[in-house]
Amino acid sequence: MKAKALVIEPSKLYGQLLTEILTKLGMQVYIAADGKAALSLITQQNFDFACISLYLPDDSGINLCEKIRQISSMKHIPIVMLTSEQDKETLTQGMGAGITEILQKSNAHLLFEGISRFVKHIFNQETLTGHVLYIDDSESDITLIKDSLTELGLDVTHQRSAEDAFLTLKDNSLRFDLVLTDLVLQGCMTGIALLSQIREMQDERKRIPILIMTDNQDPARKIELLKLGANDYVSKPITPEELRARVKTLITNKQLFDQVKEQEQALRTMAETDQLTQLFNRHRLAEMAPIFMSQAKRQNYSLSTVVIDIDFFKAINDNHGHSMGDLVLADVAKVIKDNCRDEDFAARFGGEEFVLILPYCDQASAITKAEALRHKIEQLEPEGLKVTASFGVSSLQEGADINFDQLFSVADKAVYVSKEN
Repeated sequence: MKAKALVIEPSKLYGQLLTEILTKLGMQVYIAADGKAALSLITQQNFDFACISLYLPDDSGINLCEKIRQISSMKHIPIVMLTSEQDKETLTQGMGAGITEILQKSNAHLLFEGISRFVKHIFNQETLTGHVLYIDDSESDITLIKDSLTELGLDVTHQRSAEDAFLTLKDNSLRFDLVLTDLVLQGCMTGIALLSQIREMQDERKRIPILIMTDNQDPARKIELLKLGANDYVSKPITPEELRARVKTLITNKQLFDQVKEQEQALRTMAETDQLTQLFNRHRLAEMAPIFMSQAKRQNYSLSTVVIDIDFFKAINDNHGHSMGDLVLADVAKVIKDNCRDEDFAARFGGEEFVLILPYCDQASAITKAEALRHKIEQLEPEGLKVTASFGVSSLQEGADINFDQLFSVADKAVYVSKEN
C-alpha cells in the first residue's frame, strides 16, 4: 500500500511540483489549497506525511500545524514546512508547533533534493533483520512491545527476569543485536544489574546496544543510565512509534559497526595471509617470529623451526604449467596446516619454501614431526604427479643467545644439505 501525502499549498505551481516529487517517491498525493480544506481531508483519510506552506489564505502554516498535531492520527507523522522565510524566530515557532523539518522554497532544485532525501530517510521501508532480547514482566506492555518489534522484522526472545535473560545472553548459539529491558523485574536482579553484568562480559557481547524502559522522568536519573552504559532510554508509557524509531537506530548502528569490524578483519587477514596457500605470509612471519623467540627464552621452554622446500619445483612449473605449480603449493600447504597444533605457526616464506615455528617442541620431536610431514607430502600425488620435499630442522637450546634469523639460517642450510643428499 502506498504511503499517503497531504500537500497544503495555495500555489498551483508549487502544488504541481510537490505532487511530481512525491509521486516519483512512490506516494499517493492529496492537495489542499488552504487550512480548512486540509482539515476536511484529514477527517476522511489517514496520512503518513504532510507538506505545509508557511503562508495560507485562511491561516498560517504554524497555526495549522498546531491544530493538526492535536488530531490523534497526525501526532506522529513527519510534517515539512515550506517557506521562503529565513527569520530565525519564525523557524523556531515552526519547530515549536510540531514541524519536523523546514525546507526553503526559493530554489526548486534544492527543494526537490531536500524533500527526496527527507522522505527516503523517513520512509525507508527496508525490513530490519536482527534478534532482540526483551526483558519485561509487565503484562500490559509485553504484547504491545513484542508486536512493535516484530513489525520491524525482528526476532524477539522474551524473558521475565534479568537472571534468565543473562543466561540466555551467555548462550553462545544465540546472537543478539539489542537488549531491551525494564528496570524493575521479577527476581533479585534489576535492569541496572543486568546492564552492569553485560558491560563486564569479556567478549564482543559487552558492546551490545542496551535500551532501557523507564517511567522515571527525572533527567538526572536518565543521565545516570547513560553513564552506567545504556545506549538509550525510552519513557513509559511506551509509544510504539518512538520505540520503533529508537530500536531501528540502535540496531542499524550496531550492524553497521559489525560490518566495519568484519571488513577490518578481512583486510587484516588479507595483509597477513598468503592468498594461494592460506598460510601466514612472510610479513606476518617477520612480526611473529621475534615474539615466539622472546616467549620461549623468558619462560625457558623448547622451540624448533622447520624449513620445508618442495623439490624440483621449477621443473613442475616448466613441464606442467603454473596452474599445476599452484595446485602443488596449495596441496602441500593443506598438509602442513592440517598437521599443525593450535600453538604452531605456519607460513609460506616465498616461492616453494615454507616455515614452521613449533613452541614447546624439542629437537627430537621436531625431527619426528618433519619426517611425518615429509612422508605425507610424498603420498599427495596431485593429478598423479609425484611430489617430494626437503626439510631442515633447528632448535633453540636452553640458554642460547640467538635470534630467529640465526635459528632460521641453521634450518635453511640444513634444507640444502638435505637436497644435496
